[in-house]
Order: sequence, then C-alpha cells, then structure tokens
Amino acid sequence: MTEISERHQIAVQLTANQNHAEKPEGHLMIEHMDRSNLDRFRIRFSSGRRGRVPAGMNFSGLTLLLVLSLVFHHQAAAQAKRLTGSIVIKAADHQPTEDSEPAPSKLERHKSTLKTFGIEPTDAGVRRYLESYKPSADTKAMTKKWVKALQDPSYAIREKATQQLVLMPVIQIEFLKQLTNDEDLEVAYRAREIFSAREKQVKRLQAAVFGYLSESRPEGLMPVILSMLDQVTDSQVLRSAHRAIEATAGKADQEVLRRLVDDHANNEELAKAGLRALRRLDQKQATQWILSRRNDLKLNKFKLFCAEVLAFNKHKECLDFYVDLLGAEDLRCRSRAFGALRGMIDKRFEYSVSQTGASQTTAIQKWREYITDNKTEIEIAYRRSSAKLGRLLVASYSSGKIDSYDETGKLKWTAKGSNPFTCQGLPNGNVIVMFYSVGKLMEYDETGKVVKEFTNMPKSASGIQRLENGHTILSAGQGGNKIVEIDKKGKQVWSVVVTGTPTSSRLQENGLFLTALFGQSKLVEIDRKGKVVNEIPVKGKPYTAHRLEYGNILVAFASGGVAEYSQDGEELWRAKTDSNTYWADILNDDTIVVADKTGILKFTREGKLISRDDRYKNYTYISAY
Repeated sequence: MTEISERHQIAVQLTANQNHAEKPEGHLMIEHMDRSNLDRFRIRFSSGRRGRVPAGMNFSGLTLLLVLSLVFHHQAAAQAKRLTGSIVIKAADHQPTEDSEPAPSKLERHKSTLKTFGIEPTDAGVRRYLESYKPSADTKAMTKKWVKALQDPSYAIREKATQQLVLMPVIQIEFLKQLTNDEDLEVAYRAREIFSAREKQVKRLQAAVFGYLSESRPEGLMPVILSMLDQVTDSQVLRSAHRAIEATAGKADQEVLRRLVDDHANNEELAKAGLRALRRLDQKQATQWILSRRNDLKLNKFKLFCAEVLAFNKHKECLDFYVDLLGAEDLRCRSRAFGALRGMIDKRFEYSVSQTGASQTTAIQKWREYITDNKTEIEIAYRRSSAKLGRLLVASYSSGKIDSYDETGKLKWTAKGSNPFTCQGLPNGNVIVMFYSVGKLMEYDETGKVVKEFTNMPKSASGIQRLENGHTILSAGQGGNKIVEIDKKGKQVWSVVVTGTPTSSRLQENGLFLTALFGQSKLVEIDRKGKVVNEIPVKGKPYTAHRLEYGNILVAFASGGVAEYSQDGEELWRAKTDSNTYWADILNDDTIVVADKTGILKFTREGKLISRDDRYKNYTYISAY
C-alpha cells in the first residue's frame, strides 16, 4: 500500500487497455482512505498473474510497460468525499535481456558472506579461519584489548570495541564473560549484547565456511575441521560441518575416517559423515567394513544407515540388514526397513510395523527365508526417505469428508465430520484428523474405526504432529496464536503463545520447533519457551513446513505453491499450484506430492510437474504414509 498526499506522482510501467478489447489481467485501484483527512489515498494493485518483478517495483510481479503519472491536486481532493478509480492493465511476460545477470551460485554466495566477515574467500583464507579456533597469543591479546576498551570513557571507543568483538571470527570468551555481571550497567549490557549478536553472526559465518568447503571441496582440510568441531553449537550448522568433512576428506585421511566410523556408538552423525567419505574414496573398503560388522552394530539407526549405503551401491546384502531391523525397538527404524523391503518385494508375510516381540517372530522368519531363497532374483532399489507405503490420507474441509486410499489407489474407507482439516497418517496404519471448527481430535484405525476421540481441543488448528511418545502437537495460529501438546489421554501438557500466526509447528530432533509464521512470511525455530533461535524469511505466506531428513525444509504456501529451502535459507526451487496448498510431502521415489482443488499433483525435486490425478478433486489436506 502506498499513501499519497496533495501532489504525488507515481511512475508505473504498464500497458493501457482503454478499449477493454482484451481480457484485463489486473486492476490498479485508487481509493480514498480516510474521510477525516481528504489528502490521504491508497493505491492497491490486484492481479491474476505472477512473474518477475523489475528492480524497484512491487506490483505482484507483473512486468508493466507504459509510464503512467497520477497527479492529485489538493483542491480536487478536498471537494471529494470518496474517490475510487480503476485502470485496466495488461500483463506482459518478462523477457530476460542480454544485460540480465544470472543468479549467483551457492559458492559465490558463500564467498560473499565470507568477505562480509573479512575472511579471504579462498581455501587458504578458510583454513586460516578454522585454525584461528586454536587458542593463540594474538587472539588473547586482541580480545583483551577490545574488552578493556568496553570500559573506556569515550563513547566512540566503546562503540568500536563492541563492533570489533561482534565481528572478530574468534575471541577468548572467558575474558568477555567476566563483564556480563559488571557493576557498570552499560558494560554488563554491552557484554550480554555481544554474546547475543555473536551467536547469530558466528552461526552465519560458520554456515558460510562449511558451505564454501562443501562446494569447493579442497582436499586435506578435514583434520582442521575436526579440530574445531567442538566450537560448533548449532545443530544445523553441525550438519553442514559433517558435509564439509565428507567433501574435503582425501585418501591420506582414510585411517582417520575408519576411526570415526568405528566410534559410531559415541558420535553417530560424525560416523555417518566418515562412512560417506570412505565410500566416496574407496567404495569396496566401505562395503567390507559394513559387512564385517553386521552383527556388531548396536545402534539401529546407524545399522539402517549402513543398509541404505549397501542399497545405494546395489549390494544384495542390504536385504539381510533390513530384515534384522524389522525387530528393532525403534518404530522409525522398523518402518523405514519395512518400507525399503516393500519397495523391492511385493510381500507382507503378515508383518505389522506397529507390533513388536513374539507376535512378529514368525513374520520376520518368513521374510528371512524368502530372501534367502530369492536373493539372486530381487532387484535392489535405494530408498532414502522415510517409509511411506503408498497410502494417502486426504481431507476435504468444505465437504466434511476424510478418505483413505491404499497403495494401489483404491478407496479403503471414508469418514465424515465437521470441517476436517489437518491430518496425519501414522506408521502403524492409523490416522489422526483434527476438525477445524469444533476443536475435535479423532484417531482412526486401518479400517476407519474410531479408536480415540478428544473434544475441547483448540479450535482452528491448522497443524498436527504425532510424536514417538504418543503425544500430539497442535498448531492453532488462527485460534489464539497457540502451539499445544496433548498427551495420550487428551490432556494438554504444554502450550506456548507465538505471535505471527503459527499455522504449523513440528518438533525436530534438536528439540526445537520448526514453525511456519503465516502472518510474518517466515519460518522460525523456537524452543519450548517460545524464544526464536533461528529464522528464515520466505516468499509468500507459509502454511506448513517440515524438515527433510537431509536438513532442507519443504514449505507449502497458502497462496498456492510449494518450495524447498536449504538449511541456510536459500530457496532451491518453487512450483506453482492452482489453489491453496496446505501441506506437501516427499515420497520414497523422491517426488513431491500436494493436493489442491484440481487433484493430487506430483512434482520433481526441481519443481517440474510430473502428473495431476483429477480423481482426487477438491481436497484440502493430504498426508502420505
């Protein structure tokens, strides 16, 4: 919205369509805003199309072609009680010119960030930064100098000291900590603010450093990364560090890599990075390591990772690893192992992911016998994502229908209710559905029978997540800006208020909630007190967001569309849908599935439309499981 007063001139590129010979593509609305102040107006643009926005323009992305001057005279405005006008305009597709610059690559963006922090964007410059984490006389001297300057009588010197302590790549923290409770309130305040600012700045710098290394892949820097890894406190940046370790390891590092993998019981994620690097350098050696330790791998999650490495290499021994995991205590491991097997073998043998113990012994033995007898004929396929067995749960807010489809696309059962909206299919075959307008949470079994019903839940809940402990997270951004946790008996055990309309909030492995703030067009990670730990601005109104297994974030936009963002907030791709999109999911074949009024759509990971199944029309929410 642009306010104008007395005489104001606005230049807009547009093509006038005064004769209305063609269908109008948008309207420029000139509307009097305030009867008590006749000089105030607003200009509002509404459009049916989207495209690229030329620099300095913000009219829903339309490229407009003719210059229009709007001149308002004070006397004319004073005589009007209300002025409303409409100018019909036609959109033209944006055509890149020879002067258009391509978007910078990931590597160039990381280099730009490094320059911002005064780090030379070269392999040598990054090495010096990483080595600076080792305590040195220079670091201590520089930190002491600027910490002392925080107490200087000169305001300008205190300001400069604050800036330097924020921007220095590495400081001796203990010198600064002493001042956080200083008797001088200003000094104590500055010290605390430096800690807060450094937390964000260091995180950004470390992400750029590891991103640079992952892209440039300079061999030989792995030992330097390992030497400072204990200085990385953010879980997402730590993932980036692990990718940098994988990218920079060389043949001379293989002995170190083997030690990392052997230590998988103490540091599972670092062991995974080591095994990935070892596989890249010597696939045969990595495979031999896995096969020799099949019966010694005590961590089921790491054993699952090893099975996926074997499957990626088309090694048939992955089948035995997957069968071993059918008896794992961890539900996610059982589910993923069973999903991987089902993706290669069209059998069930009466196995149920939701059950454990003696009841499954016979089914697991049947799986083992079948694989022993048929291993040579089984075609190995790699499955990276969580086990989704092809089932779809879809809800229609307007019609009140909930439909469950099996892996063949056959309708299994239907239920009815008042405005069903957010829903989730569970690994054991059950599903949970939240009824938006009445605040009711229902759980159905595989046949559609109601097994749980909780009333007095928050109304207008638009996000749902079942946790492994059986609790349920509900997000009610349009019902009081609340995020609540419900236990197995339907009792509210935790809640927090988050401003910005949190339409979706999902608990992650790092203990933070990835939250879509519809009202602020951004994603945030918050703790249980509601404190924002990290935020990512996005283009549009995010409705739901969830983190994929490899760290990126999949976002569905209420205005239509789905996009994937990297861990550091870069939009990797975007696909447009024809109506509101409230949830998007990733399937075992690495495709993206969403529902809108035209049906169920599938996209590639680059955002290209693969298919549109119009059998499933007018659904609002979808869950693949």
